[in-house]
Amino acid sequence: TPLDDRRKYPAARNRVVSNVIEHTGGPGITVLKGDETLLEGNTIRWANENSNANQGGIKAYQADGLRIVGNRIRNTASGGAVVLQQVKGAQVKGNVFGENPRGLVDLGSEGMENSGNLEE
Repeated sequence: TPLDDRRKYPAARNRVVSNVIEHTGGPGITVLKGDETLLEGNTIRWANENSNANQGGIKAYQADGLRIVGNRIRNTASGGAVVLQQVKGAQVKGNVFGENPRGLVDLGSEGMENSGNLEE
């Protein structure tokens, strides 16, 4: 069950701040069941070079309360700049997306706040 899975992966309130991430086979940053994680001020370029359609610069799966703020995501090979899958209550704010196949991709999330993002 999902609750059992969360007991196996107890990560919560992680912070990934001010990194430069380039040339990744999969997502530049992956958040797997990391509730209340903050991703802020990161620069991600040329992510998802393996071209998986359900991945991108940032991929989050079942990471409730996730905050993605002020990141720059450019040149993902496929998928989207940000891909959220089954995430509740995410905030995606003030990010800059450029030259990605898609910006924000929502795969069954709930209660997302999506504001102030810029597509270049």
